[in-house]
Amino acid sequence: MKKILILVTGLFFACESNDLSKENKISDTTIAERQSSLYENVESTFIDNGLSSSCENNILIFPDWETYYLTIDKIDDVIDVHCDAFENSADPLLTDEQYEAYGESIGFDEDLPLREFENDLKFCSLWRKIFDMETNWLALQGDGEWDENQDPDNHFIEEDSERVLLNEGAEVIIGSKEDGYIIYKFFEWGYIEVYNNDFQALQQINATGIVPNENPNVKVFDEKTTENPQAPDCKGGVTHRKYFRTGSKTRIKTVDKMKDFRGAPGPSKSSKIKSKTKYYRKKAGVWTRGKTTLTAGFEGSYNRLNYFADWRECGFLRDLTELKTRKRSKVKKKHKGPSDMYFRVLDNQLSGVHKRRNDVIKKIDYFDGQIQ
Repeated sequence: MKKILILVTGLFFACESNDLSKENKISDTTIAERQSSLYENVESTFIDNGLSSSCENNILIFPDWETYYLTIDKIDDVIDVHCDAFENSADPLLTDEQYEAYGESIGFDEDLPLREFENDLKFCSLWRKIFDMETNWLALQGDGEWDENQDPDNHFIEEDSERVLLNEGAEVIIGSKEDGYIIYKFFEWGYIEVYNNDFQALQQINATGIVPNENPNVKVFDEKTTENPQAPDCKGGVTHRKYFRTGSKTRIKTVDKMKDFRGAPGPSKSSKIKSKTKYYRKKAGVWTRGKTTLTAGFEGSYNRLNYFADWRECGFLRDLTELKTRKRSKVKKKHKGPSDMYFRVLDNQLSGVHKRRNDVIKKIDYFDGQIQ
């Protein structure tokens, strides 16, 4: 595949104002955008993209992709500090049920940093939409096999800390009044750029699901149709999701993902290896998110391939054994590589490690998703 360089100049906006048009803002807003008081260089605003929203603002603005990716990491850090403080305040001898009851008694919310981020910007995010849908989906599941294909959490945007930066249509604005704005919309197959505040194009896409390829204001980056040769014995860009019963009223979900930086715009993108363990408990006859001691991480080794290297090679070997253990409803571990570096894995080379306490241990092969 050829490397794509995106140059943003004033030419894209020669015929349009650099400001988001005022008719597409809430009429009683006294400023063009709402600035976050919690995170630097994050703003929210309203555009008419054709999607209904119960919030004052329905899209976020970042000055550049570096700020966007940095904000994801900052939110992850805030969540860890928030949840670790609660865990450290609890008696370590409490049972899972007692631990949950203690949290309920003091009003602890594991996702409070995400809610505060939204409320501060008066913004309804993709995270909130998926969270509410997942709550309803869990409540419909019985004690038999779950309808896993309908799990709303199985979205191509995996991380809560990124979902909260996108609106319900997986959209975000990058740019400034001085340099102009570009609207980005993500799909499972890649993403599009929308220029010149063409909200009509967004409305058409959100109404029909069809991208107007003939529209000069819409630029398409379809990564799934881009040639990506690989050595036959190594893989990259894989995702494995599995569900396990851990008792009559408990279950865990495992997610293991190796993501290339392909399909992600901006110079700050990097390949990632992710492992996530989620816990569910049946409470008062309804499946919901529970809390227990969970572990997520990696064990083994993987290969790294420079962007300009021969893609028919697997790259050079790197050891990777990292585990994260916390008492929560979900735990995730991420490993990021340098920019322009592809990740690859061989069969039985790297495993995603998932634990519930120490009595349930699952290892998933990143190469083919086999349980080891």
